[in-house]
Amino acid sequence: MTTYHLKVTIDETEPPVWRKIAVPDHITFHQLHLVIQECFQWQDYHLYKFELPDVESPITRLFGDPFIDEGNDADAREMLIDPHIAKGGRFRYIYDFGDWWEHIIDVIDVDSLDDARAPRVTASQGDSMIEDAGGVGGYYRIMDILHDARNPRHGEIEKWVEWQAPRPFSADTANAHMDELLYFPKAAYSSSAASDAGICPARRVKLQDVVDALEYQSDTLAAYIDLDAAEVRTLFLEDFVGQEEYERSLREFESCNSLMLPRSEELDDYGVMRSFAFMQEGAAGDCLKRAVEGRGAFKRFKGEVAKLGIGEDWLAFRDESRAETARDFLEANGVRWA
Repeated sequence: MTTYHLKVTIDETEPPVWRKIAVPDHITFHQLHLVIQECFQWQDYHLYKFELPDVESPITRLFGDPFIDEGNDADAREMLIDPHIAKGGRFRYIYDFGDWWEHIIDVIDVDSLDDARAPRVTASQGDSMIEDAGGVGGYYRIMDILHDARNPRHGEIEKWVEWQAPRPFSADTANAHMDELLYFPKAAYSSSAASDAGICPARRVKLQDVVDALEYQSDTLAAYIDLDAAEVRTLFLEDFVGQEEYERSLREFESCNSLMLPRSEELDDYGVMRSFAFMQEGAAGDCLKRAVEGRGAFKRFKGEVAKLGIGEDWLAFRDESRAETARDFLEANGVRWA
């Protein structure tokens, strides 16, 4: 496996804020975006793009927004970084088109080591910066105010940055986080085109998000996994929420590599209820076994559970069964979870 060693520097920072990272050659530009997000502790809720000397249009991911995407940009999810970068090369990554955090990426080395630890942070300088600060200039102005207790805006700014206060950067912590969330197996990218990679998200899906989605689906709401972002999203099946929101959810669904979650009618809720009933002993077990037989079983079962005072036990059993269903579904589809 070829490993690229990159130095990523936030432009116009003084002293320079940078990270040296090692990444495998078989990842896409979208996956490189995810690595950079982790290494600088960005929140990943703004648009981004890569600008390369040998690619005429920016490489980005704009979710098919007709007000932004004119159809000329290359899709970051479908372009592998190899063969577009080489030792000694330089390209740019811009995150947040408002604040315009520009990162200069230098390819400092290439080797052929089979480094199972990639992607990794191998060296760093500078702490994490603040999202939505107004770019580099805005960040330094905010830091000046934070360090000056006499500034009339000190209290206001101090309160504003509470949820994302500047944090000392730790390569060990970043690497541990990437071990947990990022997954780039070479086998999934054996084909020449990244779009043929199949189901293997760059990040691990949150199991609890899948469990919750299995619960809230209805005749008008479906849920699916965006396999590129490893996030559970909602698809509105009708426009009861308004035409704009309905069309937005449809655009997001059609623009990503998706995996639909099982619908409620595909889940064996009756089997879960019956299993709980047959786990109980004595008179309680006899009551529940009778309750789950015949028409109206769900209503009778809930009534008996309430009478017996074992509602919390039932909910815990049901939730664990739903989690097991989610784990089985993800495993069957080759999706990793956290």
